[in-house]
Amino acid sequence: MSSMERRIVGALIGLVVLVAVVFGVRHMLAENKRLKADLAVEKQQSENNAETVRQVERHHDTVTIIREKQREAVDAVQAAPGADTPTDPDRRAIVCEQLSRLRNAPVCED
Repeated sequence: MSSMERRIVGALIGLVVLVAVVFGVRHMLAENKRLKADLAVEKQQSENNAETVRQVERHHDTVTIIREKQREAVDAVQAAPGADTPTDPDRRAIVCEQLSRLRNAPVCED
């Protein structure tokens, strides 16, 4: 093999290595870009999940507070003097009629 042939073979090998390196770098850059996009999507999903958990906990706490206050109010009414005395039927009819007007729906169905 002559000196010229060796130079040509060396140049071809160098060119193949250079092309391989360029394509390897391009592939790594494309993969890096894809991974960054995936990371952004995962981060957003994580934030969405955290917000969902906060809203569910807030709703649960609110419902719990409302139920506790409702129980306290029922207990207070039932413990009030005269709570076991039946309501006058005429008075009950008036209250039911007024509530029905407020709600636009029947309240006392008996």
